[in-house]
Amino acid sequence: SISALSIMQAVDTLPTGVLYSESDGYIVLSNYQMQNLMIAITGKVFRDAVKFYERLVSDKYKSRYKKVQLGGQAVYLLPDNTAWMFTKTDIQFRMRNYIHISAVDVSENWALTAKLQDQDNELRQKSSELKNTISNLHILSKEKEIENAKMRAHDILGQRLTVLLRMIQNDHKLDYDLLNLLSKGLLEELKAEDNKKSPLDELKSIQQIFTSIGVDINFKGQLPQDEEQANLVVDIVRESSTNAVRHGFAAKVDIESEKKGSSYNLNISNIGHTNSDPITPGSGIKTIRKKVNAMGGTLDIIAHPEFTLSVVLPGGDTSG
Repeated sequence: SISALSIMQAVDTLPTGVLYSESDGYIVLSNYQMQNLMIAITGKVFRDAVKFYERLVSDKYKSRYKKVQLGGQAVYLLPDNTAWMFTKTDIQFRMRNYIHISAVDVSENWALTAKLQDQDNELRQKSSELKNTISNLHILSKEKEIENAKMRAHDILGQRLTVLLRMIQNDHKLDYDLLNLLSKGLLEELKAEDNKKSPLDELKSIQQIFTSIGVDINFKGQLPQDEEQANLVVDIVRESSTNAVRHGFAAKVDIESEKKGSSYNLNISNIGHTNSDPITPGSGIKTIRKKVNAMGGTLDIIAHPEFTLSVVLPGGDTSG
């Protein structure tokens, strides 16, 4: 038969905390789990359900637990790593009012929620880092575009001014047609970055321009197969040739390129006026050195016996 004692024993075996009290708070039934939770949270067993619940929601004993939210309801995290959700319900039985307080173990739900929250926080952090990276890349891209534009303007204008200077040195007659030829297409060439020639065609163009003023640009070897490296080599040839003619009054520039092991070697030398003073690289050489270093290469300047610019780039793949 079912007795009050058997009911109590059955209720005590429940993993859920169960408490029933009169409307004034007098507890008529409280199982072991509820009593153990009372002790864990407050340090004692209450005889008054109303006072217990008031203490619970007032956080008077918050040093003994951590209170969090799960699905809009309060959850109490205990030192034993369990999580409990308390609910209070007013019920009516046989014309009398009672209070029902239950405590449900939501440890698994909370662990899953906490894991999802950690993942969400990590994703938010990664998203923020990605936004910052994209912003920095945008800034770097703009800076690179500006640097490339400056370099192109320096190269093209320097090359044409060098041609003009050599003509003046050679007492070449400077008439309108000649000046018009030097200035023709200047703006278009400065804007032609997106539709520029292939590195090999650009190299041949440089040779033709300098040949027209009596300067032999003798290129022996091949350009790197990598387009970015090839473009850099052409920039180096243009800058070195321009400097050789402008500052060294060179009539010939010898360029040797070859693959050595895992490297691409470029040596540019010219026979012109030498200077015993220390060499101070200009903005053009400084920019080129920066680009060479960015590719993992090196650039060295050798002053004697003849001025030589020595460049080593990683890779070594070449094309005709």
